[in-house]
Amino acid sequence: MGISGDLIDGIPVQNKWINIVRDNLDDFGKQDPEQGQRQAGDLMQNMIMGRMERITGAPMPVFLEGYGESEGIYKIVIGPRSVVVVSDPVVVKRILTSSPELYTKGILTEVLEPIMGQGLIPADPETWRKRRRAIVPGFHKKWLTEATRQMVECAVNLADDLERSISISSSHVAEVNMEEKFTSASLDIIGKAIFNYDFGSTTHESPLIRAVYNLLREAERRAQSVIPYWNLPGADAMFRDQKDHSENLALVNAVLDELIRNALEDPPEEGDKLSFLQFLVITKGEDVTTRPDSRTGSGSRRS
Repeated sequence: MGISGDLIDGIPVQNKWINIVRDNLDDFGKQDPEQGQRQAGDLMQNMIMGRMERITGAPMPVFLEGYGESEGIYKIVIGPRSVVVVSDPVVVKRILTSSPELYTKGILTEVLEPIMGQGLIPADPETWRKRRRAIVPGFHKKWLTEATRQMVECAVNLADDLERSISISSSHVAEVNMEEKFTSASLDIIGKAIFNYDFGSTTHESPLIRAVYNLLREAERRAQSVIPYWNLPGADAMFRDQKDHSENLALVNAVLDELIRNALEDPPEEGDKLSFLQFLVITKGEDVTTRPDSRTGSGSRRS
């Protein structure tokens, strides 16, 4: 498996997290047997559930610590799966231009497809080419200019919110979850630029932003899990985190369904600003609703 760092298939293997796991197991062996056994059990559970931040003390970026530092290409082994990380521009160009059918998106596709269906990121090459042709006209200069303005507006709202958090603190120091704040700002940008809808998630917390945040965290955990336990029959009933995942996905899908329905049923008047979604519906006649069914995880078409 390349745990020792030897070359496998000519690619250097980076497995810092496995070294951390090994060191932890060694430490457990030096402790009281009952306590060591309990900690080893927690360690195995965290590995299965993809909670690598509890093992390594840091989230996913710890696996990418060696990115581009010494090698332009290396492999990360996570249980029975592996990921090849590429930073060498020559290798990247070859992958993207020479024979893309020889390469897959690997774990990225696996963890995002239940959320995004056959969207641009997890799509197979044929679907990707079709979707790309459909959306490229939407990135016209006027839309890009407006989208840039909206990004700046959302960034200012985020900065103002952080300043408010500091100002109401007696010590003028505030502890905030920046990952959640950045997710909120991203959701607001997507809402305004794609759907012409203001989620307002930067300035106030809502069930929707919590659902989106938890979906992203679940995707991260699945990318790090050594066993895809969520594919087990009845996983929603056996694992609380999977039940929460299904509920979060259902909530996000319900909101997206409403936004898509509004775009289809309420076309803008002449001269009104078109959202990116409305542009695709009006000018291209594209099916913009291919997403996974939150109950089954399989793709379904809503028109």
